[in-house]
Formats: sequence, structure tokens, C-alpha cells
Amino acid sequence: MTSSDGLGQPIIWITGASSGIGKASAELYSKAGYKVIASSRHITGFDEDRNIETMEVDVIDGQSLAAAAEKIRQNWGLIDKCIVNAGVCEYVDILPIEPDLSGKVMDTNFTGAVNTVNAVIPILKPGGQIIAVSSQVVFAPFSRSEVYGASKAALDYFFKSLRIDLKDSLIDVTIIYPGFVKTPLTDRNDFPMPFIVSCEKMVEKMFTAIEQRKRQLIYPKPLYYFLTLSKICPVLWEKLIKTKRSEPFIARSR
Repeated sequence: MTSSDGLGQPIIWITGASSGIGKASAELYSKAGYKVIASSRHITGFDEDRNIETMEVDVIDGQSLAAAAEKIRQNWGLIDKCIVNAGVCEYVDILPIEPDLSGKVMDTNFTGAVNTVNAVIPILKPGGQIIAVSSQVVFAPFSRSEVYGASKAALDYFFKSLRIDLKDSLIDVTIIYPGFVKTPLTDRNDFPMPFIVSCEKMVEKMFTAIEQRKRQLIYPKPLYYFLTLSKICPVLWEKLIKTKRSEPFIARSR
């Protein structure tokens, strides 16, 4: 395994690496021979892996990311890849939506991704690659997902446009669309998660797609096919996906 310039150990920066897809990706890339920079707001658990360096970074803080990027450049040089993975998921249970909830989700999932790109571009090798972890939520509307889905849709559009503008710079953009993946985040869900896959299987599929420099990976595909029902029969989809509530969705003043 060599870097994009054909020299030395390849380097990858993975954000949101404290758990779930980010943590599993860091472990897999380490086994594949990469030097891994694993970052998150709070990160532990990699002390015994010499291929993994950890950094505490908050993607909402652009200055924190810029400082982390400079530290990476000084200590390890330019990098080959970056997986933009940091994200949160919060559901809407009642209207009006709490500003703190919408702000937290949009700041982390979208603005955090923009901040990461700003920080990583100056330390990315020519011929490098940026990988964005989106979600299959962008393919269909879900109950309670007004804010989370909107944040991932914004991220999705951002990276599709970025791919066009980075083409002349020979930097590839790969977008990952996971379905339901068993992680500490999805363990909190209180609703059915069809076609759920293990975190290990998801990152194996991601690794193959990234190494082949594919434009996108949609996995698992059966969920994607199911979500196309929202476009073919939107009224039926809305009936199927509607959440049964014990309390009214709209809060009424008394």
C-alpha cells in the first residue's frame, strides 16, 4: 500500500472517529497499512495501535480544525484521503422545533463538513480524495427527520457541487450513503430499521468503494430500492412511514 504520489505510507484523516463508522473505519484502514489520523471531540481506545494517531477536534470550530490540519502537516506531511464522517442525529418530536436542536444538527452535519473541507484541502496531496458520509435519508422523507434529513441533503448537495469544482485539481470526491447501520447512534432508535447492517460490513463496503475511487456507494441496496417507493407512490409512502403518536405533533398554547 503506497500513497497517491507512490511514495511512503498513505495517510488518511477520519473525523467523528470516536465510535460507529468512524471508529471502525480507523481500525480497518490501520490494518490496511495506512497512517490514520482519528479525530473527534472526545476520543479514546486507540492507544495500542501504532498506525493510529488521535486528535481531539470539534468540527463546529473552524479554528480547531485549521489548527489540527497544521499539526498534521507538520508531523506527518500531506495526506492522501479524508473521510468527512462527524455527525449527529436528533429527531423532531413536537412543533415548534427547538432552535438548539436544529442548530446543533445543522452545525455538526453540514457546517462541520464545510469546515472540514476548508481545513483539509490545503494539506491534501494532488490526486487526493475526499469521502463524505451522507445517508440514505436523502432519498425519501421520514417521519421526525425534518432536521436530520435536511442537514444530510445540504451535505449531499455540497459535495456533489464540490466534486465538479475539484475536478481540475485532480481531487476525487466519493459520497457514501449508508442505510441503517448498527452503531451506538442507532441503538437509541425506537422504531423498526429495515435491512440494518453491521458496522463492520458497512466499512468493508466503504473501503472497497473508496480504494476504487468510486463516485458513490449506496449500501445496503435493498433499502434504497424500498425508498424509491416514495417517488413512485408518494401518498402510499407517507401512509407507511407515518409515526403513530401518543401526543399531538403541534404544541398548543393553553
